[in-house]
Amino acid sequence: MIEIGKLIAYEDNPRINEPAIEPVVKSIEKFGFNNPILTDQNLRIVAGHTRLEAAKRLLFKEVPVVRLELTEKQFKAYNIADNKTAELSEWDELGLSKILKNLKDEDEELLPYLGFEDTELEHLLSKIEEEESPKEKVGEVDKLGKLSIQCPKCKHKFEKKDIG
Repeated sequence: MIEIGKLIAYEDNPRINEPAIEPVVKSIEKFGFNNPILTDQNLRIVAGHTRLEAAKRLLFKEVPVVRLELTEKQFKAYNIADNKTAELSEWDELGLSKILKNLKDEDEELLPYLGFEDTELEHLLSKIEEEESPKEKVGEVDKLGKLSIQCPKCKHKFEKKDIG
């Protein structure tokens, strides 16, 4: 653990962190500070600027830190790589939707701490509802029991033997 005041923000950090700070604050409040800030030997932050800002808003005095031994070139390259590689993965939306529905059913109070906007959650939860709704297959015959069906155009009544 290192005192927040000893950490040095990377002055050329190319990421704009402001939009992410409040979701990270919520996440840390709910789940704890589980992802350490990465610094060089001099405590200059290479990865974790958003987490640091969230910790400041939460009035933390110390945060977990991992010190890396990097040259200046490695520092700059890793700063970019850490941010860029995080963007490269994608969600399996159906898999994510199933997990979100499960969380919603078991403990809906967790949903606001996941970092999704309400509209994103609604969209993702609607995907699982679509998946769970029965799908019609072309050529499939439904068994309707004792119902009779009448064609609206020709008025022919279909008997049970005709409809399966």
